[in-house]
Amino acid sequence: MDWTNLASSVVIGAVAAFLAARLALGRFYKERWWEKKLAAYTTVIEAIHHMKRSIGESLDATMERREIPEAKKSKLDSRHSAGSEELERAIDIGELLFSPDAVAVLQKLRKAVGEAVNEDSYFNYLEKSWVALDANLADFKAAALSDLRLKRFRLPWTN
Repeated sequence: MDWTNLASSVVIGAVAAFLAARLALGRFYKERWWEKKLAAYTTVIEAIHHMKRSIGESLDATMERREIPEAKKSKLDSRHSAGSEELERAIDIGELLFSPDAVAVLQKLRKAVGEAVNEDSYFNYLEKSWVALDANLADFKAAALSDLRLKRFRLPWTN
């Protein structure tokens, strides 16, 4: 065997191995980053869900003129507070993890919920908060799907 052929084979093999490792590592980092973004989006969606559920329970109780049992009210209030804190944290993290569209939705939600506090009655506060949470949850999900490059799966025979 010729030494030049052997040397060229070794060099080509080393370059190919280096490129393969580099591509695999790049893919690994991209997948890990995507997983972190998915987890962050999921956490915020859960936080908004808990806030919406708390407001919805209070709204239903107010409309039905009934009291929420203290244990349940305490649990709902706790989840609402935790959701609100998570929302603020997500806004502070901002575009580090979320798309600009998602951050804009979160800021819009913060503003709408803040404005609801100024309502003249508790019922109006609850109603305005619930509408803001519901609409912005849908918008945030759409921004998350777009940022994560996910498509909603629809069966051909459904709308």
